[in-house]
Formats: sequence, C-alpha cells, structure tokens
Amino acid sequence: MPESLARVSSNNRAKLLELPTVEIALGVAVILILLGLRWFYVTTQPWNSDEPQHLHVVWAWANGLLPYKDVFDNHSPLFQAMSAPLFRLLGERADIVVAMRWAMLPIAVLLIGTTYWIGARLFSVRAGFWGALLAASFPDLYAKLGEYRPDLFWAALWLGSLAILIGGKITPARLFAVGFVFGVAFSVSMKTTFLLLDTRPSAAQTNQSKKCADYCRYAEAHPS
Repeated sequence: MPESLARVSSNNRAKLLELPTVEIALGVAVILILLGLRWFYVTTQPWNSDEPQHLHVVWAWANGLLPYKDVFDNHSPLFQAMSAPLFRLLGERADIVVAMRWAMLPIAVLLIGTTYWIGARLFSVRAGFWGALLAASFPDLYAKLGEYRPDLFWAALWLGSLAILIGGKITPARLFAVGFVFGVAFSVSMKTTFLLLDTRPSAAQTNQSKKCADYCRYAEAHPS
C-alpha cells in the first residue's frame, strides 16, 4: 500500500474509534445481522440465470477448454479464469453455485470497505461508516453481493481505482497504479469503457474546481 494511502487509512481508523460507543455498537449490530442473513440467503436465494452461465465458462477453463474458441462467452475472461482453480478444487457438484457464492464474500467485504474509505476520505469518517452500512443494507445490492458474478469484482476494482485517485497528490506513480487497476477492471468487464469515458471530464472538472479554490485563497490573501 502506498505511504499516503496507509497514512490516510491509519487516520481513518483512529477517527472511527472516536465515534460514540452507541453509534459503533449499532453499526456492529447491523454488520452482524447482515452476516447472519447472508448465511441464510446464500443457500435459499434463488439462482440468478447469470450464475450458471458464468460457472459454465469457469468449468470450461477448469477442463482445459478455451473460451471464445471452444465455448462461447460474451464477457471478459479474467474473473472466470481466476475462479477456475477453486472450481477444479471443489469439483463438479450439484451445489457448486452455493460453494462459489461463498467465495464472493471477500470481494463483497472489499467493495463495502472501499466504499467506507472513499466516504471517509471525501467527507468524514461518520459519512463513510454509515454510507458503507447503508450500501450493504440496500436490498438490490445486498442480493447481488450474495451471487456469483464478475460484476462484484469489477465494482470493487472500479472503487479501488477511485480510492487510489483521491488518496493523495497526483503523481506519475499514482496514475500508473490507477491505469493498471483500470486495465484489470477492463479484463473483468468491458463496461469499464463507459466509466472511463466519464472519468476524463470529471477529472477536468475537479482540476478546474481546484484552480478556482486556489484563486479564491490567493484573492483573500492579497486583497486589492
């Protein structure tokens, strides 16, 4: 982790512990409830038609077949290729969807954790804390967090790239890291293209806002 990101993360942890005990306890209770419901829904939530489709491609990777040549798929290959070793370890089984759903839990935690970090960085630790909990509790997102699909990994990568961008001063090393994560995200989903098209105008607007703020500070310091 870059030094600036580590420093910001350390400050965020310290400020998080400064929240009222009741507030922290309520947040922990929400997390425990969500985890308990996940234990229930991972086996009872109906399968989405996308899940067997993705797992069919994973099965192809695990059995030495080459997607786009031996089997058809309309997605980028990285996520399915990464899942193939675990699929091969688990073997072909009737409950493979449930088993692979559990494998998505770390990605879901990363996604929600990055949501907290961005909120804490841009606004406040309290905003990041409750923003992450509200996001995790949102019914549509909560349902998708329990499914086996590349969209979760893609969303985590996208949020990760935004976290790197706002983590400190823009430097060549930071831009390289963001570009690398963008490349990985594109290897997971080609929908990255549409978000990239929106990134440049947003970055330009942010840069313009910074210039305006600098001008205002200069004008206040040097009144004419």
